[in-house]
Amino acid sequence: LPVLKPPLPPLLLFGPLMGLPVNVTRATFRKKPLVCVDKAAKELGITEYISVQQSVLDMARDMLAKGMVPSWKMPLAAPIILLDALVISGLVWGLLLLFRSATQLAG
Repeated sequence: LPVLKPPLPPLLLFGPLMGLPVNVTRATFRKKPLVCVDKAAKELGITEYISVQQSVLDMARDMLAKGMVPSWKMPLAAPIILLDALVISGLVWGLLLLFRSATQLAG
Protein backbone atom coordinates (compact mmCIF):
# COMPACT_ATOMS: atom_id res chain seq x y z
CA LEU A 1 0.00 0.00 0.00
CA PRO A 2 1.24 3.51 -0.69
CA VAL A 3 2.30 5.56 2.29
CA LEU A 4 -0.09 8.45 2.88
CA LYS A 5 1.67 11.64 3.88
CA PRO A 6 -1.06 14.14 4.72
CA PRO A 7 -0.12 17.52 6.18
CA LEU A 8 -0.34 17.70 9.98
CA PRO A 9 -2.57 20.81 10.44
CA PRO A 10 -5.69 19.33 8.76
CA LEU A 11 -5.23 16.15 10.79
CA LEU A 12 -5.06 18.16 13.99
CA LEU A 13 -8.12 20.15 12.94
CA PHE A 14 -10.38 17.39 11.64
CA GLY A 15 -9.03 14.41 13.62
CA PRO A 16 -11.00 15.19 16.80
CA LEU A 17 -14.19 15.42 14.73
CA MET A 18 -13.58 11.81 13.71
CA GLY A 19 -12.69 10.61 17.21
CA LEU A 20 -8.91 10.90 16.95
CA PRO A 21 -7.59 13.10 19.78
CA VAL A 22 -4.87 15.65 19.04
CA ASN A 23 -2.39 14.03 21.44
CA VAL A 24 -2.75 10.67 19.64
CA THR A 25 -2.30 12.35 16.25
CA ARG A 26 0.86 14.12 17.41
CA ALA A 27 2.26 10.93 18.96
CA THR A 28 1.66 8.73 15.89
CA PHE A 29 2.05 11.16 12.99
CA ARG A 30 4.33 9.70 10.28
CA LYS A 31 5.77 7.06 12.60
CA LYS A 32 6.28 3.53 11.36
CA PRO A 33 4.67 0.86 13.55
CA LEU A 34 7.06 -1.64 15.09
CA VAL A 35 5.85 -5.22 14.66
CA CYS A 36 7.44 -8.29 16.20
CA VAL A 37 6.32 -11.74 15.04
CA ASP A 38 8.75 -13.75 17.18
CA LYS A 39 6.07 -14.86 19.65
CA ALA A 40 3.75 -16.08 16.86
CA ALA A 41 6.59 -18.03 15.29
CA LYS A 42 7.78 -19.47 18.60
CA GLU A 43 4.47 -20.39 20.24
CA LEU A 44 2.19 -21.01 17.25
CA GLY A 45 4.65 -22.02 14.56
CA ILE A 46 3.42 -19.31 12.19
CA THR A 47 6.29 -18.40 9.89
CA GLU A 48 4.53 -17.32 6.67
CA TYR A 49 2.27 -14.33 6.36
CA ILE A 50 0.21 -12.85 3.55
CA SER A 51 1.18 -9.38 2.45
CA VAL A 52 -0.52 -6.34 3.94
CA GLN A 53 -1.74 -5.35 0.47
CA GLN A 54 -3.38 -8.75 -0.06
CA SER A 55 -4.90 -8.64 3.41
CA VAL A 56 -6.46 -5.20 2.81
CA LEU A 57 -7.77 -6.26 -0.60
CA ASP A 58 -9.32 -9.42 0.89
CA MET A 59 -10.95 -7.37 3.65
CA ALA A 60 -12.34 -4.84 1.14
CA ARG A 61 -13.76 -7.61 -1.08
CA ASP A 62 -15.35 -9.28 1.93
CA MET A 63 -16.90 -6.01 3.11
CA LEU A 64 -18.29 -5.38 -0.39
CA ALA A 65 -19.71 -8.92 -0.53
CA LYS A 66 -21.43 -8.45 2.85
CA GLY A 67 -22.87 -5.08 1.80
CA MET A 68 -20.96 -3.18 4.46
CA VAL A 69 -19.52 -0.77 1.88
CA PRO A 70 -21.48 0.67 -1.04
CA SER A 71 -20.22 -0.61 -4.38
CA TRP A 72 -20.66 2.66 -6.30
CA LYS A 73 -17.52 4.51 -7.16
CA MET A 74 -18.48 8.18 -6.83
CA PRO A 75 -16.04 9.87 -4.48
CA LEU A 76 -17.80 11.57 -1.61
CA ALA A 77 -15.04 14.08 -1.05
CA ALA A 78 -15.90 16.25 -4.08
CA PRO A 79 -19.53 17.06 -3.10
CA ILE A 80 -18.54 17.57 0.53
CA ILE A 81 -15.74 19.96 -0.41
CA LEU A 82 -18.12 21.83 -2.73
CA LEU A 83 -20.70 22.11 0.02
CA ASP A 84 -18.03 23.33 2.46
CA ALA A 85 -16.88 25.93 -0.05
CA LEU A 86 -20.46 27.15 -0.48
CA VAL A 87 -20.99 27.38 3.27
CA ILE A 88 -17.72 29.25 3.81
CA SER A 89 -18.43 31.64 0.93
CA GLY A 90 -21.89 32.28 2.39
CA LEU A 91 -20.38 33.03 5.78
CA VAL A 92 -17.82 35.39 4.26
CA TRP A 93 -20.54 37.14 2.23
CA GLY A 94 -22.68 37.53 5.37
CA LEU A 95 -19.75 38.94 7.32
CA LEU A 96 -18.98 41.41 4.54
CA LEU A 97 -22.60 42.59 4.52
CA LEU A 98 -22.55 42.92 8.31
CA PHE A 99 -19.28 44.85 8.20
CA ARG A 100 -20.60 47.13 5.44
CA SER A 101 -23.80 47.91 7.35
CA ALA A 102 -21.83 48.53 10.57
CA THR A 103 -19.55 51.02 8.78
CA GLN A 104 -22.56 52.78 7.24
CA LEU A 105 -24.19 53.13 10.66
CA ALA A 106 -20.96 54.40 12.22
CA GLY A 107 -20.23 56.85 9.41
